[in-house]
Amino acid sequence: MVMTDKKLSILAIAALAAVVLVTAQSMFTGGQSREDSDQITYLIQGLDMDMVSGISIKGSSGEPVSIIKEDGEYYVESLSGYPVKVSKLNEMISKCLDVKIGKVYTTNPSNFEDLEVTKDKARYNIQFLASDGKVVTGLIVGKNKGSGNYVRKFADNNVYVSEESFFASTSANSYVERNIVKVEGTDVEKVSVKTPEGSYEITNENGSKKLIGIPEGMQTKGTDFHSVLDALGRVNFTDVAKASEMTELNFEYKYVSLLNDSTVYTFEIAKKGKDYWAKCSAEFTNKEKVIKKNEVESEEELKKKEEILLKREAAAKFNDRHEGWVYKLPSWNAKNLTKHFDDLIEKIPEEKPTEKVEDAQGQTAEKATAEEKSQDSTEGPAAKQSAEQTSEKEPSENGESKPAEQQKKKGSAEQNDKQTEGNDNNQTAEESE
Repeated sequence: MVMTDKKLSILAIAALAAVVLVTAQSMFTGGQSREDSDQITYLIQGLDMDMVSGISIKGSSGEPVSIIKEDGEYYVESLSGYPVKVSKLNEMISKCLDVKIGKVYTTNPSNFEDLEVTKDKARYNIQFLASDGKVVTGLIVGKNKGSGNYVRKFADNNVYVSEESFFASTSANSYVERNIVKVEGTDVEKVSVKTPEGSYEITNENGSKKLIGIPEGMQTKGTDFHSVLDALGRVNFTDVAKASEMTELNFEYKYVSLLNDSTVYTFEIAKKGKDYWAKCSAEFTNKEKVIKKNEVESEEELKKKEEILLKREAAAKFNDRHEGWVYKLPSWNAKNLTKHFDDLIEKIPEEKPTEKVEDAQGQTAEKATAEEKSQDSTEGPAAKQSAEQTSEKEPSENGESKPAEQQKKKGSAEQNDKQTEGNDNNQTAEESE
């Protein structure tokens, strides 16, 4: 979709009507306005888009965005004439027509540079051009002043302070539809990828994603292949050019996505240095003829036919928009569309010999037990004899060793026997007398 003369004229008329309404309200209320008692009005009071053949949008730096009109439609000249995005151009024009001003701040051109309202130093220099290149009208926006900016109309020395701060995009990409396609991963049935090294497929059956053709001894590298299946989830471009201007591109990669509604999207990708460029197309492969029957058809049948017609129309519009253009893709986006099969697979890790390890551990334990038994068997008698000797040498309660104690007891017993024998002899002698 492109911006037409009719749509822009309607927008300009609406803006002019708003100006008339504000003026009428001001007159009805006796000309009351802001605290400075000056009437609030618009810097640009109306704009006839029939007189406009081009728009130049320049910021404080960089090249201006050039928008041109051909056959009643507008294109971004600085992007090889790519069609404008209607809503974005409408937004920019509305901002220009909606700049409200109060009293004159200065009319002295010597102050312009300090206020940054010269053509070279301006933060924004927006011009609406006639077919001969002359400026129909425009505005120059300078530095901030309170909640607004210093502003003046093109070719007018009256400088005002705007009621609100002004902002407009000065990037060419902001005035085009950068999104190429957006497909939900659940809608994808199958993708086919062709690279210089070969081709492969990924299927998606009822949510079960599968990489086809994995060699024996290999496996998928995690879920990396999912990003290939979902690569059309959001495809934007960062630059665009006419295909006729990029004939040196070699489209070695091909990505084909089949949706479950029979729509097929095809992207052919070329790599130029570090950049990826792509051209794309769409096809609705359901060739069923849609014929209106004379008999009354059910709501379900009518809905089915309507869906088929809408899908065919969507594919046709897609081709009308993208035919003849090549798009520079972000690297992350392009890499998902061009991944090699080998980048998606890896070797299956070898299984660890867990049983052998357990056997070895078991044998080690048995060997340790056997050595302990052998040691007990060898050291048993010597240990017993040593224990007995130790027992004999153990001290008694009075601190003497057991052999000394026994010897002492033996000597004491012999002394007692001798004493008894002596007593018996004395008794016998007394009896004899």
